[in-house]
Parts: sequence; C-alpha cells; structure tokens
Amino acid sequence: MLSEKIPLASAAQLMMLMLFAVRSKKRSRRAFLDAPAWLQSEDSWIPVRWETCPSTEKNVHKNKHRDGTKTINGFRVYKDRLGDGNFAKVKRCEEEETGRTFAMKVFRKLPLRRQREFMRSGEGMTVRTHLDKVYGELELMKGITHPGCVRLYAIFDEAHQNGKIYAVLEHVPGGQVMDWDEVKCRFFAVGMAAQEADASGLIPEEKMKVYLSDLLEALSYLHAVAMVAHRDVKPQNLLLDGSSTLKLGDFGVAAKMDEDHLVHGTEGTYPFFSPEMCQTGYVGHDGRKADMWATGVCVWAFLLGTLPFHHEDLAALMDAIAFGEVELPEGNTLSEDSRRLLKWLLCKDPAARPLSEAVLLDAMLGGAQSPHGPLPALRKSERFKPFGWSRRKAETPEEVELLRLGLAQIGK
Repeated sequence: MLSEKIPLASAAQLMMLMLFAVRSKKRSRRAFLDAPAWLQSEDSWIPVRWETCPSTEKNVHKNKHRDGTKTINGFRVYKDRLGDGNFAKVKRCEEEETGRTFAMKVFRKLPLRRQREFMRSGEGMTVRTHLDKVYGELELMKGITHPGCVRLYAIFDEAHQNGKIYAVLEHVPGGQVMDWDEVKCRFFAVGMAAQEADASGLIPEEKMKVYLSDLLEALSYLHAVAMVAHRDVKPQNLLLDGSSTLKLGDFGVAAKMDEDHLVHGTEGTYPFFSPEMCQTGYVGHDGRKADMWATGVCVWAFLLGTLPFHHEDLAALMDAIAFGEVELPEGNTLSEDSRRLLKWLLCKDPAARPLSEAVLLDAMLGGAQSPHGPLPALRKSERFKPFGWSRRKAETPEEVELLRLGLAQIGK
C-alpha cells in the first residue's frame, strides 16, 4: 500500500501527486511536474526524497574502494567520465540504496573562486566569481521539475572553502543530439541521434518534429511556470534519454525573468543570440522570445547542419544577426512546412516571433492550428499553470487544445 511506503503523506498531498501523474493521450504530454516513480509503478518505487526540492548537504562522507571507485554520501562514483568542462567534470554514479544511475557533476571551488568578472550595478562596480555562478545555477535548478528538463536531485557541498561541490543530476544516456565540427563548420548528429540521422548526419524532418515538440514543452514550462529563461538553447544542450525523448540541459546561464519576462544581460552562445540582443543601445530583452529564436537556430541545424549566421569575427557576427536577412542556402530540399516553421521562429521582430505554446498548436506538430493562421501571442493576463484548470469554460478550439495539453489556465 502507498500509505505504508509514505506514512507521512497526507491524503491531500497524495491527491496532488496523483494529479501530477495524469498524462494525456499524446506521447510525452505529461503533467508539468513529473510524477514520482512510486505513483507510476509499485515495482519502481524510489525514496520520496528524490521527488522533492533537493537541499544542500554540508556533511560529505567519502569512502574509497579498491577498484578505484568511491562512495560519496551513498552514491558509488565510477571512473568513466560522461563529460568535462573548464571547471567541472561529470562522472557516472549509482545510488547504492536503489541501484538508480545518475550523473555526478564535480566542481572544484578554488579555480571557480579565482575566475572573477566585474559587473556594473546601481552602487557602482561589483565583483562576481564563477563560484557565485555555480551556486546560482544550482539554486535555480532546485525548482525545475519538468520531465523535459534535466533534473537536479542532490547537492553535496564540502565545508572547506577550497573543497568540492558534488551535484547529482539525472543521467541522460542518449547524449547530446548534435555536435559542431570546427573544421567543416557544420553540425552532425551524435550518440543515439546518429542512429536516426540521414547519411549526411542531419536530422530527418519527421524526427525533427518529435525533438521540437519535446523542446517546446520544456520551454513552455520554463517560461510560463518557472519564469526562467534558459539563454543557451543549442543542439549540444539537447539530450536524449533511453527512449529517445529529448531533454533540455545545462542551466549554467539560465536566469529568472521578471513579471514582464525581461532579462538583462547577453549570455549564452554567440551564433544563437537573437537580433534584439545584438543591437546597439541594448537595455534588456524578452527571455522567452530569445529562447524561441535559438530554437529556430536549432531547427536550422537539425535540417541543414549549418547556422543562419556564422562569422569568425564577433563584431561581424553580431551585425549579421542584428541586421542581416535570414536566407536559406541555395539548393536546399526543405519541405514547405519546414520553410514556414523556420521563417516563423527566425522572425527578426520579437513581437511577431511566436511563443512555444503557439508553435505546439501548429498543424505541422499535430496541433489544432487556427484556420486564420498562427495563434497570436497570449495576453499577459493568461497565466500558464501546471494543471490547466480554468476559471471559465474554454470557448475556442485553441483554448480547448491548450487545456487538453495542460499548458494554460484560461483567464477570466
């Protein structure tokens, strides 16, 4: 019985968790908050602590083993690395209590503290270290619980100022969708995605639609529920799980948006910057619309293997993104639907660029597109909520579809 496994859970809490687990008929259309495994299957029950907001544990217990592995706070860490960065390395680990596989990202505090940047604020210049950025990233990830986003499960922070930080993350075995070839200046499918790519290493249109739907659902949650702008949407940060479902990872430069969805500061990967981020006199931008532009660049990379704008000189690249025309390469064989999608996502005017919910409803992705054309941007008063409950009856086919997908709460 569930009551035997979670004796402290109240009936009200159980009802809320059951609502989280509700799924619609379409593949991967889950409720925004991931259902705990013990609600999905009694055979796959795991401790409740992994389905709650992770806390930071200061007491870090290590135990080395003869085979070269080590145990850190109940996680067996193996030698094989899943990835490396400038200030962190990622290793495969296994929770000894349950046998579940995770990824452990290990940060070294000393080099992070030495890397500093000066920022202008209302009180003058302030200093921010890369260690501050890491703590900010982990704090933001604590509140992200959508199945389309890589989850943070635990943080182990050594008390010593020059110690290490261990972040236990969801393991995504399929790897990133594409990588960039510096010599050929093009993207190519890697990992699990390579098995579904065409002979030239590109993502077929039908598979692109599946990946795009997964990405848009994750962005819809981030923008409307978590109020977070990812700011680094690119093929290298799009990962595949064991069932080839796409997940959005790497929240290193993600930022909370204000109530008007504005963010200040241009961080991320330059070729994926939106035009409004590259113009002179920049004072801020809509984080949602910038993520949607970057999504359009990802679709371009999936289908064409290149970038809409690419220059070795940074100033020339910024000018091209801000003022250049988006032109498809000659001789391309894209379908009319794909051409229309790219034109829609890579709209230079952010006010006319769609939100993720509108693209999800497009007929190309199997949605109920309005016969009058793409859906307009939703009004500010139409706040999105994780459950899709409404305060009034949905009136239009678009509203009915939004509610069915669990993407919106229709305003009064």
